[in-house]
Amino acid sequence: MPTGCRSPFWDAWFTPAQQLISLHQGTLSLSELFSQHNESRPFFPRLLMILLAAPAGWDARQEMVLTFATVCAGAGAIYLLFRRCSDLSRNRRILVWAITSFLLFAPCGYENFLNPQHFGNFVPSVALLFALVINAGGSRFAIKACANASLAFIATYSMPHGLFLWLFAWPIAWQPNESPRRTRWRVIYCVAALVSIAGYFWGYRHPTVTPPFVSPFTHFGLLLHYLTLWSGDLFFLSVADPLLLGILVLALFSALAAAAIFLAVRDRNWRPGYPWLVLGIFTLVSGFTGAAGRLGFGLEQALDQRYTSYTVFLYIAIVGLAAHVLSAFRSTALRLLAVAVFASGALLWGETLVRITPRLAADERMRKHLLLALEWAAVIPDNPELQKLSPYPETPRRIQELIRYDILRPRAVSGPLAEAVRENPARASSRTIGELTGHPSASAGQMKLRASAGSKKPNCVVIGFASAAGKYSPVAVFLPGEWRTIDLTHFLGERGELSGWAVYLKQKRASPLSGTVPFGPIR
Repeated sequence: MPTGCRSPFWDAWFTPAQQLISLHQGTLSLSELFSQHNESRPFFPRLLMILLAAPAGWDARQEMVLTFATVCAGAGAIYLLFRRCSDLSRNRRILVWAITSFLLFAPCGYENFLNPQHFGNFVPSVALLFALVINAGGSRFAIKACANASLAFIATYSMPHGLFLWLFAWPIAWQPNESPRRTRWRVIYCVAALVSIAGYFWGYRHPTVTPPFVSPFTHFGLLLHYLTLWSGDLFFLSVADPLLLGILVLALFSALAAAAIFLAVRDRNWRPGYPWLVLGIFTLVSGFTGAAGRLGFGLEQALDQRYTSYTVFLYIAIVGLAAHVLSAFRSTALRLLAVAVFASGALLWGETLVRITPRLAADERMRKHLLLALEWAAVIPDNPELQKLSPYPETPRRIQELIRYDILRPRAVSGPLAEAVRENPARASSRTIGELTGHPSASAGQMKLRASAGSKKPNCVVIGFASAAGKYSPVAVFLPGEWRTIDLTHFLGERGELSGWAVYLKQKRASPLSGTVPFGPIR
């Protein structure tokens, strides 16, 4: 797992950061656990994150492991659906399941596995998969109703589109005979749905950070355009744009869905196509609702990588429907077409992996730098780089509270090492190493710095500003050997010089860098 991914990012500084602070302050309540986070009420993701972080501290990798485990559970549910609903042979079943697994872990969705706050994105779709597995089994109707209601409740209080699970996870008994007990359990299921949905909207307020919902009656064309882009964004392509792929994906799903419905009516057997029809329609309804809520940001918002955690299930539904239809229509032409489509998909998967690798490397460099800023937040609390971790203005305060309660992992630098780098390197008695060089950037108050430290490469360098009045304070931290632009707008109008420390974390030692860089108004 990449090192930089240990840094919590973006929305994670609200959920679960604030709840962890409340837990250590003794003020955490059910009301806060069920409170809104943007449009969602992520009670269950919060609860799981707190249970993971409370014993040993908050390490963002805990949620990443949870995301991976959730997706693996979804892959297991898909295999069970193929086993319970299809008449494919064992070898063909494994082959088709392998295709869906490759889609679940498509390279374009790496951000969903490396960002801890994306764990909840997968919960509604995976919960639906398990509800479909339950419906496809032979359990008693009461068990189906209770289990699916529980899954729908979990989905509802994980992500907003989880609300739709109450409809799509409707308990089904495949036997035609009806009984009063089934009616009673359906009524109980409906009451649970009404209570759950009413609780979701009780005191609900539309978030100020998101645009208002767009009406499908006035902007249907734009919403369809958004949905099409959203549907075609699972791969990074050089030969086609997402709009074209989205059109092909939606057309393919529509054709396969129509064929599956035809087969169900003809054979009077809905079981083989049922799970994939439900999964695909649920995904499209979720996508259309998301389009109504996000269109105000612009059509380009549909191409955000986090949404691949939703769109991938439309592709899985297509694979399931294709396996069902091809097994029923024993047409050589159709099978050749399916082979061509899946071969094209494999090429797109491979091309996406090649094209995503440089972006992943750049993302890792950025995360490493932000992790450094976080590790040194107790020493440099006003570091402007900390603002890149999250848009919430409360984030710097939360970071300091998490450090004070010793919640963050890795722990913030403290003790003698922290005290050492708070001193001016020019006054250090130890021998200098390496060299600090720099020059002003094109923007006012910005400096470009680079630190070299000879053969004994330090873990990082801490830069400080010494004012003309003699006051010294650390202002930035970065990796040695790279040019880094640091923000000194806080010191605009002042005159002084920049100097630095080479820091060796394992030895808990800091050595002064030779050289200083002047900073101040141009005469």
